[in-house]
Parts: sequence; C-alpha cells; structure tokens
Amino acid sequence: MGRYLAFTDQLDEALTLVRHAMFLNPLHPGWYFQELGVVYYSMDKFDTAIVAFERNWELGPYDLAFIAACQVANNQMADAKVTCARALELAPNSSVKLFTQFETYQDINKSKLLSERMIKAGFPA
Repeated sequence: MGRYLAFTDQLDEALTLVRHAMFLNPLHPGWYFQELGVVYYSMDKFDTAIVAFERNWELGPYDLAFIAACQVANNQMADAKVTCARALELAPNSSVKLFTQFETYQDINKSKLLSERMIKAGFPA
C-alpha cells in the first residue's frame, strides 16, 4: 500500500504507512526496506532512499537500479555506473523496462524521469 500511495503522490501517507508496518513487524523481511526506499525516492530524498535500499539484506538488481537512479539524481555518475554494473552482474538480462514495468507514477513525468535516470546509469532500455 505504501508503494501505491507513493506512486499517487500521497507521500506523507506512504511514509507513515511503511514506517508503521515496520513498527508493527520489527522482524519484517528485507523487502520492507525496498518499500521504504521507493517512498524516499518518490519524495526526492535520494540519500535517505539509498540508505533504505542498502539496508535490505535481500538486496537485488531492482534495489540496485533504484540506488543507481538516486545516484544519477545526486549527480554521482561514477557511483551510478558501478551500481549499474553490479546489478547487471547479478541479473544480466535486466533492463529499464523490466524494472519500471510496474512502477507507474500517476504523474507520467515521474515515471519518465525514473527511466531516464536508470538509462543514464547504464541500464539498457
């Protein structure tokens, strides 16, 4: 639900909901941090989003793609390239289309910006 709220620009509610879920289930799975990272990314809090994604002990290519997008947003291009390479090493068939096919922001410009950032990091379209 937090991700849905983030994609519909209900960002404060999204953050509150994800944090509450983490509070209710302190032994939550790692992917809760992914949800938190998506919310922070959507809020343009890129440094905080990176920290959240990196706390996911099940860190995978999807998390790394978002981290790379955050690094591009922060103009950390060298780091974004390294993060992209790491993701492609884990999943060579990864692509922006794969990562964003379900990441549909209500504001189409936000969806386009996410794709553009991933492409700038080095992910194939």
